[in-house]
Amino acid sequence: MKKLVYISLCTFLFVMLSFIAHVIVEIPIIYLMITDFDKYSLGLSWGKLMLIHYIFTISLIILGIIFGIKIGKKWWQYILA
Repeated sequence: MKKLVYISLCTFLFVMLSFIAHVIVEIPIIYLMITDFDKYSLGLSWGKLMLIHYIFTISLIILGIIFGIKIGKKWWQYILA
């Protein structure tokens, strides 16, 4: 039971870290697009940019879950040692 809780909390931590990484990447990009959309949008429409945003968000969440589980299992071995 403790192992399950530990791995779940570690996964939650990495999902939260993925959200922080998302914010760090996205805020400067949004600022640049607000200042001069034509220059920084790379010729993409808002719809295509939102699709990229959704794909990036889902990818980060999935990576956070995968790394959280892997790191949680690895660190659990260190706790038992």
